[in-house]
Amino acid sequence: MRLMMPLMVIALFLWSAFFALSDITIVYTSGDCSVDPAGRGAWKEADVDMALSEQSLLKTGADGSVEIDMNGELISIGANRSTSVGELLGKVDRKKKIGFLRGLKKYAGQMGSGGDEYTEIALAGVRGASQTEEELEWFDEDDFDSGNADLERRYQRGLYHFGRGEYTAAIEVFSGIAEEGGDHLFNGELAYHLGLALFQVMRFDEAARYLESCLEVEGVPFYGVALMHLSVSRYVMREYPEAIDGFTHVAEGEGDGDLRPYALLMLGKCYREMGEPDRAAIYFTVVRNEYRGTEFSDAADEELQVLEEL
Repeated sequence: MRLMMPLMVIALFLWSAFFALSDITIVYTSGDCSVDPAGRGAWKEADVDMALSEQSLLKTGADGSVEIDMNGELISIGANRSTSVGELLGKVDRKKKIGFLRGLKKYAGQMGSGGDEYTEIALAGVRGASQTEEELEWFDEDDFDSGNADLERRYQRGLYHFGRGEYTAAIEVFSGIAEEGGDHLFNGELAYHLGLALFQVMRFDEAARYLESCLEVEGVPFYGVALMHLSVSRYVMREYPEAIDGFTHVAEGEGDGDLRPYALLMLGKCYREMGEPDRAAIYFTVVRNEYRGTEFSDAADEELQVLEEL
């Protein structure tokens, strides 16, 4: 009996641990995707709603992609990749350390395109998830100069997935168009949405490439939003000088003025990571004083307290 009690406690602990980790689930698969649930070499085909643990391993083939929900955080891996859930959780932790990144989601649906039946559904999806109709700006049908009805239909399908938060599915559609050389037909908008979709599922290195591409289009109306997401991507990748350059442009008035406190906070974080606490404190102090009563001021105050303890 004495032996049974410790065994029962251990069994209960393992049972609880398993179900706690069951919040890590596969929400999307495409192509060749395999999972080793326990990390012991027992591979099987990945499937939607499959529960994973920190020990789980994933790999994708040449046409594979998989998206995982980690306690409300979406993260995906693309083709020809091999990784572990533990490694992906590390990426989630790095993202969470930024603190206010979730607030950037409202900007993800600012731009869209007019067209076929996918547009109306995509508009409804984005509107329901983020902004009101009055706050949204959308391209008119005349803004397209592709002359290719098939590409336009596929692009609208990508917007449909994007608007519903189905980012990996959107990435597949947008990437297919880009690989066929169709990205230039959409005046930077394709690269913008592809970059944002990659950003949302924490594929920051790929996101940076497309966001940088869309910024090369002269006169793009979403310049500030794209630059902000590009700069955050560079921060996550520890490319601090490049991130500082982008955040400085946003803080000085590029795009939506609502992005300014985000940019100022990120400037402080960049300088802190670069070992320049005095310069970091300047930006945190500005945010604390200019945006009192907001989440930005609270975040800046916390950052200043951390600096004082260094």
